[in-house]
Amino acid sequence: MAQHTRKLRRRYWPLLVALVPLIGLIAIAVISSTSDGAPPGNAPTVSAVSPSSGSTAGGTAITITGSGFTTGATVTIGQGSGAVTGAISATNVTVVSSTELTAATGGGAKPGTWSLYVTTGAGTSAANTSDNFTYNTGGVVPAVTAVSPNSGPTSGGTSITITGTGFVSGATVVIGQGNGTSGALAAPVTSVTSTSITATTGGGAKAGTFNLFVITPGGTSAGTAGDSYAYQAPAPTPVKLMALGDSITDGYLTPGGYRTELWQLLVNQDHDNISFVGSENSGALAPGDPVSSGNEEGHSGWCIGLDNSPCAFGDDLSSDIVSWLSTYQPNIILLHAGTNDIGSGDSGAQVTTNMDDFLDQIFTTLPKADVLLAKIIPILNVQPESNYAEMETAWQAYNAAIPGLVTKYQGLGYNIQLVDMSDVLNPATDYATGATIPQDDDFHPNLAGYDIMAQTWYPFVKALYQRS
Repeated sequence: MAQHTRKLRRRYWPLLVALVPLIGLIAIAVISSTSDGAPPGNAPTVSAVSPSSGSTAGGTAITITGSGFTTGATVTIGQGSGAVTGAISATNVTVVSSTELTAATGGGAKPGTWSLYVTTGAGTSAANTSDNFTYNTGGVVPAVTAVSPNSGPTSGGTSITITGTGFVSGATVVIGQGNGTSGALAAPVTSVTSTSITATTGGGAKAGTFNLFVITPGGTSAGTAGDSYAYQAPAPTPVKLMALGDSITDGYLTPGGYRTELWQLLVNQDHDNISFVGSENSGALAPGDPVSSGNEEGHSGWCIGLDNSPCAFGDDLSSDIVSWLSTYQPNIILLHAGTNDIGSGDSGAQVTTNMDDFLDQIFTTLPKADVLLAKIIPILNVQPESNYAEMETAWQAYNAAIPGLVTKYQGLGYNIQLVDMSDVLNPATDYATGATIPQDDDFHPNLAGYDIMAQTWYPFVKALYQRS
């Protein structure tokens, strides 16, 4: 056996020796086929050219979209014989990204519609109907030097004057939206001279500053700093807040009540696109504040109403609420009411019914309003009050029923939230009692108490403001 093996070795050894160089060459070839010697990636593609026409004199600024664009890419526009023979080279080629190029068309072209080609190290784009560029005969490429006014609302309708050269009858105007003339908005032209065009901006625009383009048979104006037009988003509509209730809302004994601190909290947190609304006005809430900051619907002595018993201290809010809401259209309503109904002798159940009917009035008039319904602050017995026991019982029953009203109207699809004011004040320090005023008061907070009420309202108002 060993002797047989030695014979095989002698027989095939020369063949093995001869094969070794060949195996090495094969390995080198395999490695070379995957090295940098191969074209990197795929050949580019062109899916759009904007604008897609211009003068045979060249100089038209174009934006090319597609794929596979790399640094060093070149652009040519054919003249009927493909990407090389007789093709016109574009200048100022800039690779914006792998999917976008900008360039300026070359001049001396034949009129007609031709394929545009992008060439990279991976190859040249294949001709297709989306890469066509039309060289127009005659005329010069228009140029824009100024637009006045150079800004207006995104809704359009602004009359503008465009100054420049090369304008001719039949010129059209478009304002870009970030991608050259692609997706640009037409601005209907009303008059044209060789150096001036008047037009009206189109609507439905994105907010931002974009190039304006004039298009004539000679080509499309190049995007420059002088042709910029800024579409401006409309200023946000102020959020309107109505403070609604009785003397606690008005600020009896402390002008402005909780509204003063609430206004400052909103302004200090940059929530100043808010306006207080209402038929009453207590004056500017603080020095330097607008007088309108004092707008409100806090009516001293008024009850909620809607029952048959008269209000002992004033009129009924329910008598005027529809008129107030229709006039001022508040987005947010802060509602703290019922104290005077209780003081007039209504039971907790009756005050709850009054509020139920009152909420129905509000949501029937303004179904989209946001209502913040408060449990009312306690009634004290410092004076003392002759009917305090009845008032305390009614106060407890009414406050206990308020969450149920909130749940009811939420279930009906309305925007209403509960704000619990029933235990935020300290009776010993936060009411207008003792040395605060000449006569003790069992119903109204002092300045510290009103500030606490404002701080209780604030997070709810802030959340609704930010949502708006």
